[in-house]
Amino acid sequence: MPMLAQLILLVITVTAMTFPIRWLRLKAGSVWAATLLYASHNLYIQRLFDTLTLETGPASKYMTGESGLVLMVIFVVLAFIFWKARNKLPAMTGS
Repeated sequence: MPMLAQLILLVITVTAMTFPIRWLRLKAGSVWAATLLYASHNLYIQRLFDTLTLETGPASKYMTGESGLVLMVIFVVLAFIFWKARNKLPAMTGS
């Protein structure tokens, strides 16, 4: 996959990933829940799913992995869901 395509997909994925991670951090009131989510994401993507995936054609490189279309679509959908659920977060107090 070309480097520019990887960069674009990764930036979109990481930006979308911040929505569920931030929501979980604010809802739990602790960084540990978000840390565990991020760590488990890395574990499953890099150690499990990448090793289970076979390249079946030229499009496989664009679909799988951390900079793949599948993960990007999943996180964009999750970002939308968590953005819509932002009213369920506790009220923030001013400093």
